[in-house]
Amino acid sequence: MKGLRTLLWKEYRSSRGWALGLIGSLGLWTWIVMMINNEGIEDRLALRSLVISVAFAIGVIVLSFMVGRLHAEIRRDEHRVLLLAPIPGYLHVLARLVFALVVGLVYAIGLGILVWWIFLQAGAHLDAASIVQLVAAFPAFGVVTLLMPTLAWVLLLVLFTSAYRLSRLSWIAVIMICVGTPVSLIYRGLMGLEHHLPGWVVAPGITGFFDRLAGVPSQGEGSGWMMVVPGIVHYGDILGMLILTGLIVFLAGRLWEEMEG
Repeated sequence: MKGLRTLLWKEYRSSRGWALGLIGSLGLWTWIVMMINNEGIEDRLALRSLVISVAFAIGVIVLSFMVGRLHAEIRRDEHRVLLLAPIPGYLHVLARLVFALVVGLVYAIGLGILVWWIFLQAGAHLDAASIVQLVAAFPAFGVVTLLMPTLAWVLLLVLFTSAYRLSRLSWIAVIMICVGTPVSLIYRGLMGLEHHLPGWVVAPGITGFFDRLAGVPSQGEGSGWMMVVPGIVHYGDILGMLILTGLIVFLAGRLWEEMEG
């Protein structure tokens, strides 16, 4: 684990500018959201939610470029010493992935706090469970199910192209692998997991707020009524992405060791 701590410190030193820039952009997104003052709660909530979705998507793109810098660093032989160090290949990949995920989680929690503010401005009466889900659970869910496998796959692709000098025709195979393999693995995995794992229950404060917007009569305070988000197997998503990411990190680690050879 000492090697992992050293690699994490190196990653912090080389990527802290990217991290501070991304986290600092939360101020910009907050300003944009506060500038949206359309008439009508539904329209204002929809536009502000769209801004949050765009902000999260941009965060994924920025972090993908941040970890993807590994390709240029390898081409400039910046990792020659690390390639020769007696550290398992997967630790090199894991260190870069973990640092990016920590930055992404902080960024997502910042967006979650902004979502909480949006709900309050829309007149929602949220209990403690609803606040925890908006600020922590939903951001962490997005990081695990979307950001984590995306960054792992970027690292795998970078190491693949660095370990093997690809010709033009080889890029066709790379594109087919990138498009086909993750989609098929995720689809087949989740279709099987949904029959064995429960759904994630959304807190009543959130579902009650949307029911009031839709004009559905409330079932009363203290009824304990909750709802499972339809069509989404949350625990299956989490387990499936963890398994997929673990496989990708293992393959990327093997490619790192291939470059050592």
